Amino acid sequence: MLFLTNRKILSAELGFKYHDSACRCRWWLKNRGFLKTSKKVADILTSISAHPDFRQHDVDIVKVTDKKMIFRACNADATDTSPDTEQSFVVKSFFLKKLSHRLKYHRYGIDEVANIIRAGQLGINVPKVFGYAHMYDALGMVNTNIILMQDLHPLKPIGEIMEDLPDEHRDALFMATIPLVISLYKANCNHIDVNAGGVLLQDAGQEGKAVLIDWQHARFHKTPSLEQLIFESAYFAGSCKKWLKTETIDEWLVRILNTVGVTEPAEITRVKQKFQFYFSDAGRALPRKERKKIK
Repeated sequence: MLFLTNRKILSAELGFKYHDSACRCRWWLKNRGFLKTSKKVADILTSISAHPDFRQHDVDIVKVTDKKMIFRACNADATDTSPDTEQSFVVKSFFLKKLSHRLKYHRYGIDEVANIIRAGQLGINVPKVFGYAHMYDALGMVNTNIILMQDLHPLKPIGEIMEDLPDEHRDALFMATIPLVISLYKANCNHIDVNAGGVLLQDAGQEGKAVLIDWQHARFHKTPSLEQLIFESAYFAGSCKKWLKTETIDEWLVRILNTVGVTEPAEITRVKQKFQFYFSDAGRALPRKERKKIK
């Protein structure tokens, strides 16, 4: 049922479909204005599958593991260099090497695309998605999923920015993430993995909103949940604690609670106690399956 719902979300947002038989690739694009770029991306991934040494390919690798690769690709459809034109995109590709992964290929692409689209519609700052594709083998089984999305450069992960900041500027940067946490609560969303590597911001001293990435495992629920808010706040704060004073995190949490209407001292104390569990090493070590259940 969830797969069918997510497929509908994807098809509604990415309405231009085409099949590139030469690369064994099916695309869902925002519009035909991304056609040349999508073909270039498929060519790059086809070439990489033949020559896995990434150094042989003219691409800007952002991250690579055994299971996925994230890289930048220039906009092959761009006809001008105006600020309104995307000059480059980020491509996230999932390599489905196991049969079990291929049989459940939607979990590695369609689900993430649908979650990003839904989050954006609900007011959460996320990257724009311009395309989704899957590549398949000679038997027709999907072996690679591809997401074509907005390049958020020069935004950086908050952890990377914190590392280079003097102590006096870290507090303000951390406080700038409050609207993002509140937006997750209002959207009834459990992202399950809000962390210092997935929250992107401008460098300190510059205006800008926090953007959240990595939506593969997110869950949306029917009503806002204080438990979910406590978990996501604590999980994120725990990933940033090495750069922050305890007093800063306490103030940040109280501001969040006041914003959602939790103002009674006794209630704040109760929430802080639960916050401490999710903030602890034990709470942050909860397996993915358990984090998904929080609502």
